[in-house]
Amino acid sequence: MEKIFATHVSLVNGKTHILHMKLESFLDKVVAPDGSFREGLIRFDDIVINPEHIVSVQQVVSVRTRKPSRTVY
Repeated sequence: MEKIFATHVSLVNGKTHILHMKLESFLDKVVAPDGSFREGLIRFDDIVINPEHIVSVQQVVSVRTRKPSRTVY
């Protein structure tokens, strides 16, 4: 079984971006050491996000399993 992690980021304008990373990695880029948001725009691949526009963040984990092979006679 393989776990696949994604982080859903919702913004004040109603858009939701799906980033293929763990929540901890996302928070490391967005939150400053003092616990506040970092200043300025932050780039994730081809997406640029202003941390002050984030409304909610949710981590989603899915598990990829192999389906048993079936033989039809």
